Amino acid sequence: MKFYYASPHASAPEIEVIDSASCVGGYALKPRHDLATEYGPAQIAIALIADATGDDQKALTHYKAFCMRVLLPFQNHEWELSQEDVRQAVMDIERDHPHRHTETARGKAGRRI
Repeated sequence: MKFYYASPHASAPEIEVIDSASCVGGYALKPRHDLATEYGPAQIAIALIADATGDDQKALTHYKAFCMRVLLPFQNHEWELSQEDVRQAVMDIERDHPHRHTETARGKAGRRI
């Protein structure tokens, strides 16, 4: 099980990951600029979802809703989320917007190059 900690005291919040399965115990959550060039809370949402679920596509599909529902209420505050908290939030978003993943996949497939 992983736990994610953020402190608002840094100029750019760094998310610390405590991972009971890791031999080093804790490490900084790496931004996922390889997935999207977002910054701030949006990039944190992408990195959190990708790390907690292991699903990069899920992170790209749901990061905006996750940011609004989960991260923005904590803005400028210290916070802690478990891996299960992140997964549950994503499942709630998927339940509330069941067609979002299908529409995203169709939109990409239907574009002309």
